[in-house]
Amino acid sequence: GWEITSMRMDGGDLLVRIFNAAGDDRPGRLQRGFKADGVWLEELDGRKVKEVKNGSIRIPRFGVRTIRFINART
Repeated sequence: GWEITSMRMDGGDLLVRIFNAAGDDRPGRLQRGFKADGVWLEELDGRKVKEVKNGSIRIPRFGVRTIRFINART
């Protein structure tokens, strides 16, 4: 399954790093209890890769994804 390995604020953005420890690469759904102006997948160096529009992402087995929640707030 998926594990959150780190969570930190970068200005007003929330960065969450997720590791797929044992599952396959079927799409998973992000559910959050806060608002954000946008959600992006990022490379480890901070380059934006893809906007997440419907909350669905894929993480390969033993893969890591960094997700940026733009202007995260309650």
